[in-house]
Parts: sequence; C-alpha cells; structure tokens
Amino acid sequence: MTNVFYGHSPGLWVPGLIALFANRKLQALALHLLQGSRHYAWLIGFLRNLLQRDLTKAQTVDYYDFPGPVIDRKVRQQPGAAVAFTQITYHLPDEVAANPRRIAEFRRYG
Repeated sequence: MTNVFYGHSPGLWVPGLIALFANRKLQALALHLLQGSRHYAWLIGFLRNLLQRDLTKAQTVDYYDFPGPVIDRKVRQQPGAAVAFTQITYHLPDEVAANPRRIAEFRRYG
C-alpha cells in the first residue's frame, strides 16, 4: 500500500481513517472524535483491529515492534498529530482532483 494518491482510479482504495476525515459530509463526526484523545484513540484501536485481521503472525509482530507504538504515541501526546492529520486529510479530495492538471503541467516541463 502506498501513502500517495495521484488521481482518480476505478480501483482506488482509501483506508477507513482517511476516508472518514476526507469526507466533508462527515466533518462534524470527525471533529467530535478529535474533541477527546480517548475517542480518537478508540477509533485508531478499532481500525488497527480491522487491519490485523489480514496480517500474518510475523506482520503483526512487526506492527507492534515499530509503527504501532509510534502511532499510539502520536495519537495520545498533546499537542498530537491528530489535528494536523485531520487538516491534511480533509483536503485529500481537492488534491486528488487537482492532480490531473498538475501531471499535465509536469509533462510540459519534462
């Protein structure tokens, strides 16, 4: 999986957490989740459990060795990364929509 979306694609899959915070119709819910780190931490834990259903045992161990603790620390510390993540993710639909124009400009200079 990559952390970059270049443009619209029929097979484009956006992870649940990103989909939630990028959906402007769900902005009130997303902002409510940020009101207390307990809510946001619960959401991260819920999504972690979904992710781990498809991991091998070795991948689960790897997750708990590095990215898991980093994510948990960033979610719980204050000021944390949750607000910045939300602000960036909120703009995802606009950025994906703008990328075809950017790619065309890039090709002109290539």
